[in-house]
Amino acid sequence: ALIIGACGGWLNPALFDSQSSSEAFLACIACVPAIMLNVLTWYGVIMAPALTAPAIGMEINAGTWDSIRTTPYSDITILCAKFLGAMARLRIWLLL
Repeated sequence: ALIIGACGGWLNPALFDSQSSSEAFLACIACVPAIMLNVLTWYGVIMAPALTAPAIGMEINAGTWDSIRTTPYSDITILCAKFLGAMARLRIWLLL
């Protein structure tokens, strides 16, 4: 994602090269999917802890966290499931 997203940053020659305005516009338009992917990636990075922490906190308050941890699943699997469940509530992932 970072390599694709670099198209939208300082590596985009359309931002600094002396081209005609139509060529610069087309070069910027070609980078729109990369920019969107980069924005969605950072949105997920920021929202992951914000959505996962309350989900685990609610399990602890409800007293079900110990029951979940006694299942044969590893802690990483449980945390990933909590993360994916929290991220599924966001409608922005339909854009991918």
